[in-house]
Amino acid sequence: MTAPAGDNAWAVGFAVGSPDALVAHWDGSTWSIAASPAFTGVTISAGAISADSATDVWVVGFLATSSTTSLNVSLHWNGISWTQNLISHVRFGVVGPVGALSLSDVWGVGARQRHDGLLQHRAGRDAIGQRGFGGEG
Repeated sequence: MTAPAGDNAWAVGFAVGSPDALVAHWDGSTWSIAASPAFTGVTISAGAISADSATDVWVVGFLATSSTTSLNVSLHWNGISWTQNLISHVRFGVVGPVGALSLSDVWGVGARQRHDGLLQHRAGRDAIGQRGFGGEG
C-alpha cells in the first residue's frame, strides 16, 4: 500500500479466481477498484506499489505469457490512465518492491535466477539500469 496524501491511497493484490491484478484507490472517502486493460494477466508482487503524487503511481509484477513462463512488467498511472511496460532487460529474475521518489527516480529490488540480488533504477524518462549483488556474482 502507498499513500502520498490522505485523500490518495493505493493498494494492490489479487481477487480469488481472477488472473488479473487488483488495484484499489482511496479518494479520502471511499475505496474503488481501478480498471485497466494494463492489468490483464498481471500478477503483482508483494509491496510492489509506490506513489509520490496523484499522477505518478508505479506497480511492478509479472505478465503470464503461457502457463509456464512470465515476464516482468511495470504499470504506471499518470493521473489519467495506466500503461504497461515490459522490463525486458531483467532475464531470469523477478522484481519485487518498488519505490517512486519522482517520475524520473524510481527504484525496484528483486532477485535473479542465480539467487543474487537485483537493483533496478529508472533515472530519467526512459532509462532503466540494473545492478546485481551477492549470490553467485
